[in-house]
Amino acid sequence: MIKLIKILPIILLLQTGIIFGSEKLMLNCGGTQILLNLQERKSYQIENDPLVIGSLEISDHMFLVSFPKSKSRYPVQIKIFRYTGTYEWEHGYGKFGILSPKNHYRSGECFVSEGKKKF
Repeated sequence: MIKLIKILPIILLLQTGIIFGSEKLMLNCGGTQILLNLQERKSYQIENDPLVIGSLEISDHMFLVSFPKSKSRYPVQIKIFRYTGTYEWEHGYGKFGILSPKNHYRSGECFVSEGKKKF
């Protein structure tokens, strides 16, 4: 019941279209801040220096966020389910979506956070 109360605001925002009225959406997924630019179909992992820029695919039930490999980072793929608020995070070198010992997995809940610069 507590989980439902936590994700109900996200569901209501998605169904009423308030989120889609704006072009940016800030999500906190497992402590990681991810900024989604819905119009440009880009994603940003904003806590990193340099800023990590990735792609964004949008479907009726899911955001699919992908960040590329770099010299210091594994490639990352995150599935964020729009109606439940849950996410599935996968990073590593195996193919994503297939159980692989070369990949690491985690899951949890995403929350909408304020997408404004503080300074």
